[in-house]
Amino acid sequence: MEKVDLRGVPDPGLNEHRRRSVELREAGVTVPETARECELSTHAVVAAHKAFQQSVWAAVKAKPTGRSYRSCRRLSAEQERQVQWLVQDRTPDQLKMSCALWTRLTVSELFEARFGIGLTMFDTGKYPKRWWSSSQRPLKRACEQSPVAVSQWHNESFPTIAQCAKQEEAEIQRGYETGLLSDDVRVRGYAPKGTTPAVRTYATHQNLSVMSTVTNKS
Repeated sequence: MEKVDLRGVPDPGLNEHRRRSVELREAGVTVPETARECELSTHAVVAAHKAFQQSVWAAVKAKPTGRSYRSCRRLSAEQERQVQWLVQDRTPDQLKMSCALWTRLTVSELFEARFGIGLTMFDTGKYPKRWWSSSQRPLKRACEQSPVAVSQWHNESFPTIAQCAKQEEAEIQRGYETGLLSDDVRVRGYAPKGTTPAVRTYATHQNLSVMSTVTNKS
């Protein structure tokens, strides 16, 4: 008979195998026959039957296996909550650190500065993954922008403008300004060691400002 690996079987299914083995042993079936019938090892059959004889059916259930939750973590649950809040609500430069973005290095430095716990880069990388964080390219936000003013314009000013445009049968145009620069984009390329490739380019640059408008139908 092919041996069946029950390590991946959910607890309810595994417990049913153990309960069935106890019933067979109580009926007088031998240990090897019970093991074959219930797809368990002889050791598991003996252990389940012994637990039943010493206690009740509840003792027959399989015990949890593997490492216990948080058994190998250097940081306590409270320390993790503090760091997680800082990572979500602050940037490293706001905490007087050298970088502007959170990386494994800056998180490791935060562990060391806050709690005196030094971790390797590999172990440090496990914590953001547990917090459902991922490495992402940041969005650029203008420091001059006022969220309060933007919200006020969307909620108060623009509805008034839209109402006036509707009454006058006018069209709302949104203006945008951008700048163009005739500059080359330098990229990396392979070359023999010690021989740096040269790219011919113009020394002068031409600037061009462009204004355009769009509507909701554009």
